[in-house]
Amino acid sequence: KRIAALSGIASTSYVDTTAVSGTDYYYTVKAFNTTVQSGIKDYFITYTAGLATPQVNLKSTDSGVAISWGQVENATGYNVYRKGTTGGYKRIAALSGIASTSYVDTTAVEGVSYYYTVKAFNASVQSAFEDVLYVP
Repeated sequence: KRIAALSGIASTSYVDTTAVSGTDYYYTVKAFNTTVQSGIKDYFITYTAGLATPQVNLKSTDSGVAISWGQVENATGYNVYRKGTTGGYKRIAALSGIASTSYVDTTAVEGVSYYYTVKAFNASVQSAFEDVLYVP
């Protein structure tokens, strides 16, 4: 079934916004002009939808830094990461198979600034992330 006809343009890409996550598809692209069309070569893919980026909120508590985020559709868990003002991220929590959307970093040192991020995941993909700076 033809899902798009791109003519009179120099486009070499297309996004199938009707694809359903978890569904197998065969795609092909045919070049054409006014008199001929190119041959066909099929490409197979199982489409897996990406996950939204969790929006992280931080709050200081007596126990440490409280990290919270909104639930991400199709996520089966969340990885929580922290880094100092230099260096790389280290995973501090792996929350899987649960609907939790919060975590308290009880290892945070009082008076120290940190960057936090949360990545949503499922069996197929992991979301992108955003740095959120915590300044005590």
